[in-house]
Amino acid sequence: MSRNYRRSRKKKATPYIIGVLILTVAAALSIRGMTLRSGDPAWAAGSRQTPSVPATPAPSVSQSPSSLIVDGIEYVRIEKPQEDVYKGNLILINKNYSYKFSDAVKLVGLYEGKSSSYKVSDTDLKIGSETLAALNRMFDAFYAQTGIGNTFIISAYRSYERQQVLYQNEVAEKGESEAAYWVAKPGTSEHHTGLAVDLGLFDSAGAYHEYDGSGKYSWINQYCYKYGFVVRYREDKKNITNIAYEPWHFRYLGIPHATQLSKLKLSLEEYIELLRSYSYDKPLKITTDDGSVYNTYFCGLQNVCVPKNGNYEISGNNVDGFIVTAKIN
Repeated sequence: MSRNYRRSRKKKATPYIIGVLILTVAAALSIRGMTLRSGDPAWAAGSRQTPSVPATPAPSVSQSPSSLIVDGIEYVRIEKPQEDVYKGNLILINKNYSYKFSDAVKLVGLYEGKSSSYKVSDTDLKIGSETLAALNRMFDAFYAQTGIGNTFIISAYRSYERQQVLYQNEVAEKGESEAAYWVAKPGTSEHHTGLAVDLGLFDSAGAYHEYDGSGKYSWINQYCYKYGFVVRYREDKKNITNIAYEPWHFRYLGIPHATQLSKLKLSLEEYIELLRSYSYDKPLKITTDDGSVYNTYFCGLQNVCVPKNGNYEISGNNVDGFIVTAKIN
């Protein structure tokens, strides 16, 4: 090979080698730059391409470590003992959810505490103190409207033992399957709660008559919700309650919930289920006949939110959580 040829080859190879070196350095710098940028949160966020999703309208909600604000109302989280789920005016008692007996129930003598507008069949009858106050208001109003004062409370609070006697007597008379349709098995009766009463009538001769809510007495069944009561076992809900129609059996829920349940014509079973669909940030709004407005909603066992400043009540549902009822107006 001649010397001139070797010189010519060196001249041609030199630019090629320099070009390769430049490309190699540029690639290295580019990779380093990408590495640095990928560690930059601002760059990373800006480089992601996500589809644009229209915003869904929602309540105005803000949150701090200890509170939440929804539409101007501040809520705080509180702890409730799990056993409290079995206490309160809204507990559901039926064949599937039995009553959990507790010494915390405040029972008072019905005979000693009643007003003069109605009577009781037994001086030993007891009832919840809040239920008694509501009964007095309701029968005072009924007497003022009709002048009738011969309505009797024939049954109120019952112990487990008393309910067992009544149930066994019914079984002996009608058989077990029919008895359960008229008398709840011990442990599954609303009368254990101190929140329920049965009505009856006695005439001037002392003869007993079954209360059916007809005639002038229909005022009680029609307007009992104004005082916090509902006719618990409606004729059109027998397939849900599994109890025969009992126009004489009244259950205390409190005015807001008695109003709403009556308005919607639901059984208590249906109403308790309905309340599960409402939360503190999307509550059920209830307006009572006197213009009072309430927010009510369901909370699970571990997450009870209540207004930080306001008038509210908490009741267990005897199933799986709590119902908060807050007066907002």
